[in-house]
Amino acid sequence: MNIMSSALRSRSLVHFRSSLGSLPRCLVCRQEQQQKISIFLGKPAIQRPSPTKTLSNGVFTQLRMFQSESEYHSIADETLEDIQDAVEMALEDKGVAEFDVTYASGVLTMVLPPHGTYVLNKQTPNRQIWWSSPKTGPRRYEYEGGEWVFTRDESQSTTLVQGLKEEIHEIYGIDLDI
Repeated sequence: MNIMSSALRSRSLVHFRSSLGSLPRCLVCRQEQQQKISIFLGKPAIQRPSPTKTLSNGVFTQLRMFQSESEYHSIADETLEDIQDAVEMALEDKGVAEFDVTYASGVLTMVLPPHGTYVLNKQTPNRQIWWSSPKTGPRRYEYEGGEWVFTRDESQSTTLVQGLKEEIHEIYGIDLDI
Protein backbone atom coordinates (compact mmCIF):
# COMPACT_ATOMS: atom_id res chain seq x y z
CA MET A 1 0.00 0.00 0.00
CA ASN A 2 1.50 3.36 -0.95
CA ILE A 3 1.66 6.39 1.35
CA MET A 4 -1.21 8.28 -0.36
CA SER A 5 -3.67 5.40 -0.24
CA SER A 6 -2.84 4.61 3.41
CA ALA A 7 -3.30 8.28 4.32
CA LEU A 8 -6.62 8.38 2.49
CA ARG A 9 -7.81 5.11 4.01
CA SER A 10 -7.04 6.38 7.51
CA ARG A 11 -9.69 9.09 7.10
CA SER A 12 -13.34 8.25 7.09
CA LEU A 13 -15.19 8.54 3.78
CA VAL A 14 -17.54 11.11 5.31
CA HIS A 15 -14.63 13.27 6.46
CA PHE A 16 -12.91 12.91 3.06
CA ARG A 17 -16.01 13.94 1.12
CA SER A 18 -16.76 16.85 3.44
CA SER A 19 -13.21 18.12 3.04
CA LEU A 20 -13.79 18.28 -0.71
CA GLY A 21 -16.92 20.36 -0.30
CA SER A 22 -19.29 20.48 -3.21
CA LEU A 23 -17.90 19.54 -6.59
CA PRO A 24 -16.74 22.63 -8.50
CA ARG A 25 -18.31 23.80 -11.74
CA CYS A 26 -15.03 23.67 -13.67
CA LEU A 27 -14.93 20.32 -15.48
CA VAL A 28 -11.19 19.82 -15.00
CA CYS A 29 -11.39 20.57 -11.25
CA ARG A 30 -14.45 18.33 -10.95
CA GLN A 31 -12.64 15.47 -12.68
CA GLU A 32 -9.60 15.92 -10.43
CA GLN A 33 -11.77 15.73 -7.32
CA GLN A 34 -13.68 12.74 -8.68
CA GLN A 35 -10.32 11.05 -9.28
CA LYS A 36 -9.38 11.68 -5.63
CA ILE A 37 -12.64 10.05 -4.54
CA SER A 38 -12.01 7.13 -6.93
CA ILE A 39 -8.51 6.61 -5.50
CA PHE A 40 -9.93 6.65 -1.98
CA LEU A 41 -12.56 4.08 -2.91
CA GLY A 42 -10.00 1.91 -4.73
CA LYS A 43 -11.59 2.46 -8.16
CA PRO A 44 -9.62 3.27 -11.31
CA ALA A 45 -9.19 6.96 -12.06
CA ILE A 46 -11.60 8.64 -14.49
CA GLN A 47 -10.32 8.66 -18.05
CA ARG A 48 -10.90 11.67 -20.29
CA PRO A 49 -12.51 10.79 -23.60
CA SER A 50 -10.15 10.59 -26.56
CA PRO A 51 -10.91 12.57 -29.71
CA THR A 52 -11.61 9.40 -31.71
CA LYS A 53 -14.76 7.53 -32.55
CA THR A 54 -15.09 3.81 -33.19
CA LEU A 55 -17.19 2.98 -36.21
CA SER A 56 -19.29 -0.20 -36.42
CA ASN A 57 -16.58 -1.93 -38.48
CA GLY A 58 -14.01 -1.38 -35.72
CA VAL A 59 -12.14 1.39 -37.54
CA PHE A 60 -11.14 4.47 -35.58
CA THR A 61 -11.71 7.88 -37.13
CA GLN A 62 -10.34 11.19 -35.94
CA LEU A 63 -13.07 13.57 -34.81
CA ARG A 64 -12.71 17.14 -36.05
CA MET A 65 -12.00 19.47 -33.22
CA PHE A 66 -12.25 23.08 -34.31
CA GLN A 67 -9.33 25.18 -33.16
CA SER A 68 -11.61 28.16 -32.56
CA GLU A 69 -15.19 29.29 -32.82
CA SER A 70 -14.30 31.42 -35.82
CA GLU A 71 -12.97 28.33 -37.64
CA TYR A 72 -16.30 26.57 -36.95
CA HIS A 73 -18.23 29.59 -38.28
CA SER A 74 -16.05 29.79 -41.37
CA ILE A 75 -16.54 26.12 -42.30
CA ALA A 76 -20.25 26.05 -41.42
CA ASP A 77 -20.96 29.29 -43.34
CA GLU A 78 -19.09 28.00 -46.38
CA THR A 79 -21.07 24.75 -46.31
CA LEU A 80 -24.46 26.45 -45.99
CA GLU A 81 -23.62 29.02 -48.68
CA ASP A 82 -22.50 26.21 -51.05
CA ILE A 83 -25.78 24.38 -50.42
CA GLN A 84 -27.76 27.59 -51.04
CA ASP A 85 -25.98 28.24 -54.35
CA ALA A 86 -26.32 24.62 -55.56
CA VAL A 87 -30.04 24.36 -54.72
CA GLU A 88 -30.88 27.75 -56.28
CA MET A 89 -29.01 26.95 -59.51
CA ALA A 90 -30.48 23.46 -59.81
CA LEU A 91 -34.06 24.62 -59.24
CA GLU A 92 -33.66 27.54 -61.68
CA ASP A 93 -32.12 25.24 -64.33
CA LYS A 94 -34.98 22.75 -63.86
CA GLY A 95 -37.50 25.58 -64.31
CA VAL A 96 -39.14 25.21 -60.91
CA ALA A 97 -41.45 28.23 -60.62
CA GLU A 98 -42.04 28.49 -56.90
CA PHE A 99 -39.25 28.21 -54.37
CA ASP A 100 -37.42 30.44 -51.92
CA VAL A 101 -33.89 29.74 -50.68
CA THR A 102 -32.40 32.24 -48.22
CA TYR A 103 -29.40 32.24 -45.94
CA ALA A 104 -29.19 34.79 -43.14
CA SER A 105 -27.80 34.86 -39.60
CA GLY A 106 -26.62 31.25 -39.72
CA VAL A 107 -29.98 29.86 -40.91
CA LEU A 108 -30.57 28.42 -44.39
CA THR A 109 -34.29 28.22 -45.18
CA MET A 110 -35.49 26.43 -48.30
CA VAL A 111 -39.22 26.75 -48.99
CA LEU A 112 -40.10 24.19 -51.67
CA PRO A 113 -43.88 24.21 -52.22
CA PRO A 114 -45.78 21.91 -51.99
CA HIS A 115 -43.11 19.66 -50.44
CA GLY A 116 -42.45 21.77 -47.35
CA THR A 117 -39.70 23.81 -45.76
CA TYR A 118 -36.17 22.68 -45.04
CA VAL A 119 -34.20 24.50 -42.37
CA LEU A 120 -30.48 24.09 -41.81
CA ASN A 121 -28.90 26.13 -39.06
CA LYS A 122 -25.63 26.51 -37.25
CA GLN A 123 -25.67 25.29 -33.65
CA THR A 124 -22.62 27.12 -32.32
CA PRO A 125 -22.49 25.79 -28.72
CA ASN A 126 -22.37 22.19 -30.03
CA ARG A 127 -20.37 23.10 -33.15
CA GLN A 128 -22.95 21.29 -35.28
CA ILE A 129 -25.32 21.97 -38.16
CA TRP A 130 -28.92 21.06 -37.44
CA TRP A 131 -31.29 20.03 -40.20
CA SER A 132 -35.06 19.95 -40.24
CA SER A 133 -36.63 18.18 -43.19
CA PRO A 134 -40.32 17.69 -44.01
CA LYS A 135 -39.41 14.17 -45.23
CA THR A 136 -36.93 12.81 -42.66
CA GLY A 137 -37.37 15.10 -39.67
CA PRO A 138 -34.61 16.60 -37.52
CA ARG A 139 -30.96 15.61 -37.66
CA ARG A 140 -27.73 16.88 -36.11
CA TYR A 141 -24.54 16.86 -38.13
CA GLU A 142 -21.02 16.92 -36.71
CA TYR A 143 -17.91 17.81 -38.68
CA GLU A 144 -15.75 14.71 -39.15
CA GLY A 145 -13.12 14.00 -41.74
CA GLY A 146 -13.89 17.12 -43.75
CA GLU A 147 -17.67 16.62 -43.99
CA TRP A 148 -20.77 17.12 -41.89
CA VAL A 149 -21.87 13.64 -40.75
CA PHE A 150 -25.07 12.42 -39.10
CA THR A 151 -23.72 10.37 -36.20
CA ARG A 152 -26.77 9.72 -34.02
CA ASP A 153 -27.79 6.48 -35.72
CA GLU A 154 -25.07 4.38 -37.32
CA SER A 155 -27.61 2.60 -39.53
CA GLN A 156 -28.41 5.98 -41.12
CA SER A 157 -24.91 7.43 -41.05
CA THR A 158 -24.86 9.85 -43.92
CA THR A 159 -23.38 13.20 -44.74
CA LEU A 160 -25.36 16.42 -44.87
CA VAL A 161 -24.67 16.84 -48.58
CA GLN A 162 -25.54 13.21 -49.37
CA GLY A 163 -28.84 13.44 -47.46
CA LEU A 164 -29.80 16.68 -49.17
CA LYS A 165 -28.90 15.34 -52.62
CA GLU A 166 -31.08 12.26 -52.03
CA GLU A 167 -34.11 14.25 -50.89
CA ILE A 168 -33.91 16.84 -53.69
CA HIS A 169 -33.51 14.01 -56.21
CA GLU A 170 -36.61 12.24 -54.82
CA ILE A 171 -38.67 15.44 -55.00
CA TYR A 172 -37.53 16.97 -58.31
CA GLY A 173 -35.39 14.33 -60.04
CA ILE A 174 -32.47 16.78 -59.92
CA ASP A 175 -28.86 15.87 -59.20
CA LEU A 176 -27.31 18.65 -57.10
CA ASP A 177 -23.76 19.71 -57.88
CA ILE A 178 -22.28 20.39 -54.45
